[in-house]
Amino acid sequence: MKEDKPSYEDLLVEINFQEQKMNKAKRLYLFISRINQIIVRTKERNQLFKEVCNTAVEIGGFKMAWIGMIDLDTQDVIPVGVGGLDQEYLVNIKKISAKIDKEGGRGPAGIAIRKGVHQVCNAIADDPSMNLWREEALKKGFQSLIAIPIKMYEKVVGVFMIYAAEKNYFDDEEISLLNNAASDVTFALEFFEEEIMRKQAEEAVFQSEKRFHTLTEVSPVGIFRTDLTGATTYVNQRWSQIVGISFEESMGRGWYTALHPDDRVKIDKELKKIITEKVRGSLEYRFIKPDGSIVWVIGQAIPETNTENKIIGFIGTITDITERKEAEDKFIKTSKKMEAIIQAIPDMIFELNLEGIIFNYHSPNSELLLMPPSLFIRKKINEVLPPHAAAVCFLALKEANEKGFSRGKQFFLEFPNGKFWFELSLAPMKQDEKKEKHFIVISRDVTEQNKMNQEIQKAKELAESASKSKTDFLANMSHEIRTPLNGIIGFTSLLMESNLEQSQKEYMLTINESANTLMEIVNDILDFSKIEAGKLELKIEEADLYTLTAQIISLFKYQANQKQIDLVLDIDANVPQYLFIDSLRLKQIIINLIGNAVKFTQKGQIVLDIKTILPVEDDFVHLIFSVKDTGIGIQSKNLDKIFHSFEQGDNSTSRQFGGTGLGLAISNRLLALMDSNLELESTYGVGSNFHFKIRLKKSEQQNHHLLETKSKLTMENILGAKKVLIVEDNSINMLLAKTLVKKIIPESIIIEAFDGEEAIEQYQNQRPDIILMDIQMPNKNGFEATYEIRKIEQDRTIPIIALTAGIFTEEKEQCFKSGMNDYITKPIIVSDLELVMLKWLTH
Repeated sequence: MKEDKPSYEDLLVEINFQEQKMNKAKRLYLFISRINQIIVRTKERNQLFKEVCNTAVEIGGFKMAWIGMIDLDTQDVIPVGVGGLDQEYLVNIKKISAKIDKEGGRGPAGIAIRKGVHQVCNAIADDPSMNLWREEALKKGFQSLIAIPIKMYEKVVGVFMIYAAEKNYFDDEEISLLNNAASDVTFALEFFEEEIMRKQAEEAVFQSEKRFHTLTEVSPVGIFRTDLTGATTYVNQRWSQIVGISFEESMGRGWYTALHPDDRVKIDKELKKIITEKVRGSLEYRFIKPDGSIVWVIGQAIPETNTENKIIGFIGTITDITERKEAEDKFIKTSKKMEAIIQAIPDMIFELNLEGIIFNYHSPNSELLLMPPSLFIRKKINEVLPPHAAAVCFLALKEANEKGFSRGKQFFLEFPNGKFWFELSLAPMKQDEKKEKHFIVISRDVTEQNKMNQEIQKAKELAESASKSKTDFLANMSHEIRTPLNGIIGFTSLLMESNLEQSQKEYMLTINESANTLMEIVNDILDFSKIEAGKLELKIEEADLYTLTAQIISLFKYQANQKQIDLVLDIDANVPQYLFIDSLRLKQIIINLIGNAVKFTQKGQIVLDIKTILPVEDDFVHLIFSVKDTGIGIQSKNLDKIFHSFEQGDNSTSRQFGGTGLGLAISNRLLALMDSNLELESTYGVGSNFHFKIRLKKSEQQNHHLLETKSKLTMENILGAKKVLIVEDNSINMLLAKTLVKKIIPESIIIEAFDGEEAIEQYQNQRPDIILMDIQMPNKNGFEATYEIRKIEQDRTIPIIALTAGIFTEEKEQCFKSGMNDYITKPIIVSDLELVMLKWLTH
């Protein structure tokens, strides 16, 4: 009997089934391949979860996918990554748990977590484990699902949930592939965890080394490190100062040549003793400085061991005791005058022998005795003093007998009126060669001195801690406040130049003025703090006085126009254009004065007037700067008060106009650094005239036509279509920088990078004409990125301009040290950016 051949329709069904199965497998393999790409690219686990879920939907063809992690406290499964159009499903369903005693723990996810193996539900409509979630799942079109446990180091930490729109969707092959995908996610999570631990370990080592070097360089004692042979591998700055030879000269056996020849043998013996007994060594010895002078030190050393407890070298310190030695020698040489000294001593003197028997006693103050002299004469010190005090005395006697002198050892005694501390000084005394050594013991009351030393040390530590806290706070505050203000001031300034309605312009003006006011307050406080700490220094360089003052006037032009005030710049024709000055601080002073004038003037005019005054010199010019206004004026009783820190004319002024009351105080202190001071003439209700006189060095460059006076068209022709790489991790500041660059160079090509590593990559691929580099960024900061770019540069040197929210001089100096050409302080002013780009793109 012949077999029935399959019909054409049956063949088509089979072919279609096989084709669907093949397409399905292709999608899964592509899905797994894409997961591997995500793992290689992604550096953060939440981003990994999100992209894996999206890929499951977009590439794997699933209806929905999500990843949940187990909360260690509640054992609830918390979604951390979701993909698919029906994400609201997770909002509406019963909370899923890893606990079996909870309703939410009896579904596929809970079972997969507890058993540690996948759970498949190929018919959601019929599966009893889906009772709590069936209705919501069917609403969303879910017919099948698989729950795959996610593990880290063989422990289940979460679950990977995948939903399909067809029944019986998950066959053995697909389940196997999805388990592989989950294993890849597990691998990535373990890798992330190991990477975090590695970085933490590296950071700990780095910080430890950093602390070590910081402590050694500020240490008041000399610190050294040697290998097992005694060859030096490190000395700190104080060691070099004491011994008188440089770091390089001291390396290896170089230090040994500086030792006094008579002390070399005992040094060698001490090192052998430390190695043999593994104890701390202490020794007094001498160095001969290059100028021939002798320096005495007390050296201490301990063995340095490796992880196997084997000695690999020595670490030790030296303390300069030259003065102490000289004092001891001098004291010994003048022993014949002891009687006169005894009479002058205000505390206590004892005469005793080497066994500690007391023969005599001298003191004007009997209150410092534990008993009357008649009870302790001819007795040993351990019979009249407590054990701890007697032990100190015997130790001092032994030292004085061996070395000829002992001083500095202290002990305390308890009296009814409190605890008193005493310091001992001992010297041997002989009447002739045959008689034994009546030691002279001076016991000095140092109770108050000890208390004072403790208080001084405590105050010093508090002051240092407060100073460090203040510096750290100011640096962080500067960066954290100036960074968002950069976006606010920049974008509001741009918006005010666009076609806004009148009410919108007023709102924008209010926001812009408020942000600028906050910036002024931050700058005032930071400047005042630096001045108070004595850390503010002038940076004198050649400056264009005409351009500087024109920029200041343009800065306040808009505010003045809004108040219908005439803002005038009047510079005498004989005022030189180019002078040597700290342009930043001069600009700050004038801005403070004009800012106050604009604030306190409601009508009339404000004039910035610059004139030359006597005397006349060849290389220097004497100028008087004055800012005159027709404002509210100042009452005579408040004329001195307004120059004080944190004070204004009166409380009503502060309430009405705002401000910190620091501007004039800072301006006056800045002028003091320039050997000048601020003067004031004011009539209440009429106006004020703030003025100062200053002597400045002339420049040979004069009457130069300013580049910025050229037309905008000329500027665009000079710059052309330039490639500009902007490196900024803050998205708002990135947008602002792009907008400002396009405003300055409309034809420019903008390249973006969001951290230092990406900046280096973009530099190598795109070869831009100029780089605007943010400083504080994740992964690799602006200093590090600049340093690496400079290393890989060959024939060309690209201009790199720092975009910094910091204002401390140290940060600006570090910009140049790292290889940057210039810097712009945030918030970015478009005119400043324009001048800097013009300067370096036409350099």
